[in-house]
Amino acid sequence: DNLLIGSGDLSGCQSYVGRITIFGGEPLLYHHQGWPKPSLGFPKRLVRQPDGLLKAGYWSEVEKLHVRKVDADPGGFKEMSATPIGRWRKRGRDGLEGSSAYGSSVIHLKRELPADMYLRCQVTAESAVRWGITVRDTERRREEITGAAVVGDLKHGQWIFGRPVHDWASYVRPVERVHQAPRRNQGYRVDLFVRDIYLEVYIDGLWLFTRVIADYRREGKLGFMVDTGSVSFENIQIWELEPFEHPFTGAPEDV
Repeated sequence: DNLLIGSGDLSGCQSYVGRITIFGGEPLLYHHQGWPKPSLGFPKRLVRQPDGLLKAGYWSEVEKLHVRKVDADPGGFKEMSATPIGRWRKRGRDGLEGSSAYGSSVIHLKRELPADMYLRCQVTAESAVRWGITVRDTERRREEITGAAVVGDLKHGQWIFGRPVHDWASYVRPVERVHQAPRRNQGYRVDLFVRDIYLEVYIDGLWLFTRVIADYRREGKLGFMVDTGSVSFENIQIWELEPFEHPFTGAPEDV
């Protein structure tokens, strides 16, 4: 497990401290990441896999931070690349379907969403080589740092934390990889939190990433990505979260 080992594929040692604590009679893992920037995560359940491996899992008590449910309105979106190559449509009441014959396509939802939010959706890649979700994403071009993203890379068998880039095409520049082989035609539940300057992601209830948003951005759009093939994002649900009582206020060089 990349958390327990304490290192990612691209960014070296990350895990800085971890502690098992008992809360409400349940053992929970508290941790935070220490490199390249401090990143605060939620407490996590300990989940025992069939082979005996311990994993860090989603703890439903964090839902007490919900302030209100937000209408995501997935019917209003805009493709971000200078040369649009995707075909996107609303799927049902709260879903999206995207496809691309070749290359990646990223859309932004037009609706303004809370800076601190929790997103849950079901993702199924019918044929795409990659799919992704971007947060606090902007229309800034080329190599400027902008927001954060999680990507399921089916071609190379890995999950990616990265930074969205928009130019003549849109893509995600990798920062960290976890090799767990996402598969086609398998639905994955994504739980994604963005709160203050931190992003945390779970796949099917198991912890995947805790990272700091590189430019400490607290505004921007929610986006969805498909690369060479088709993907569906269904049952998209969004909640506003309570902000941190003591948010990060320092300058980048202080972290």
